[in-house]
Amino acid sequence: QYNYELIAALVTDTINTTLDATANWWGSDVGQAIQNRILDFKKRSDHAYVKWNPFLACRELTCAQIQLPIQTILQMNRPL
Repeated sequence: QYNYELIAALVTDTINTTLDATANWWGSDVGQAIQNRILDFKKRSDHAYVKWNPFLACRELTCAQIQLPIQTILQMNRPL
């Protein structure tokens, strides 16, 4: 059983396959919390990569978009 809101099950063998999920509200403005809601290439190498940044600051479509810096998303302090 999966505990994700988005599963990028576009089975692929290349990192070049991307699902654009930008401009969505993910229930948080914390990058790690958003990533925890997505099952993609970062967790399963046979799935597509999900581009979710920038994202909406709230649930309404009229909200501003937030763009996180790349180091916030990639967690540069973790080994590859």
